Amino acid sequence: MEANIKEVLDQKYDETVEQVDNQLHELQKLLYHSANEKEEYERLAEQIYDLREKKQELLFANATNAEKRRRLSDIKAFLKAQHIELEEYDDSLVNRLIEEVRVKEESLEVKLKTGQIKVVEK
Repeated sequence: MEANIKEVLDQKYDETVEQVDNQLHELQKLLYHSANEKEEYERLAEQIYDLREKKQELLFANATNAEKRRRLSDIKAFLKAQHIELEEYDDSLVNRLIEEVRVKEESLEVKLKTGQIKVVEK
């Protein structure tokens, strides 16, 4: 179980907004210099618009990922506080870790509270 949690914790969640900001800045400079060339101006304006949308999406995704990291940290702290090995079903642990379980013909899909889905083959 700890290996699965570590796998989820080690995933890279945030794409940097700074990269998008740098691209925006460069495009805005080009836009300023090509204001007299209509086609180039429109192409650059469209790219700037697309990057602004991407920046908004990244800001939202990064905020969501920060919440996932907080949940994972809470789960990890809870598991460290457990001083015994689990040998039987623990309702409080299940409620804390698992959002839902879907039973399929050949597998189980376990959706964790972090949004990750683990597939357990029969």
